[in-house]
Amino acid sequence: MAVFPAFLCNEFALAALGKRMDSLKADLRARIETLDCDLLDWATIVMQHNTDIARLKGKAGLE
Repeated sequence: MAVFPAFLCNEFALAALGKRMDSLKADLRARIETLDCDLLDWATIVMQHNTDIARLKGKAGLE
């Protein structure tokens, strides 16, 4: 008879762990999306800087 309460306790612990894992997955997914947007912004800025540098080199005759 003592096995049944232990079984229930384990099941409740596993259910709580599953909910925690779902929460962590959602947080990680949101952070990855934010990082993706930040990296796209960074890449756009770097490409613009490269374009500006190339244009300035051309005007200064450094090419």
